[in-house]
Amino acid sequence: MASAAVADPRPITPPNVQRANQTGNASEVEQAKCECCGLTEECTPAYIWQVRGVHCGKWVCGLCAEAVKEELGRGNEGIEDALKTHMGVCMQFNGIERKANPVMDIALAMKRLLRRSVNGAESPRSTPSSPRRGGTIARTNSCMTLFSRGRGPSYPL
Repeated sequence: MASAAVADPRPITPPNVQRANQTGNASEVEQAKCECCGLTEECTPAYIWQVRGVHCGKWVCGLCAEAVKEELGRGNEGIEDALKTHMGVCMQFNGIERKANPVMDIALAMKRLLRRSVNGAESPRSTPSSPRRGGTIARTNSCMTLFSRGRGPSYPL
């Protein structure tokens, strides 16, 4: 009767992490740069190895890791698809135009936001069942009536 090979439940660690654990220098830190947004953090080699193991060999910061989890929740088929989607968003956000002219970047972001709200694209709502409002902003009162009647704040000229 042939015996089946049993996989070792312990994770495989790289040699430099094994050496750090054996010598007691597990507190050594390295600079790790997020492959999505470019943020640099100080991390232990063991933590870097763990994050890379989860994210297809790429090191991502905590914020990008949460964004990848959100992408997974949106129905992406796997971690690779979610990671590619998030990396695409980061690359678009960190494009050359943004670095060249930050004022224009804000204007373009506002333009996209308004276009989404007018076109009826998915917008953040408090609950999925909350009603959608139209694309216009309604005003209930004008403060000018208070000023014309003399009830508003009076400022010396």
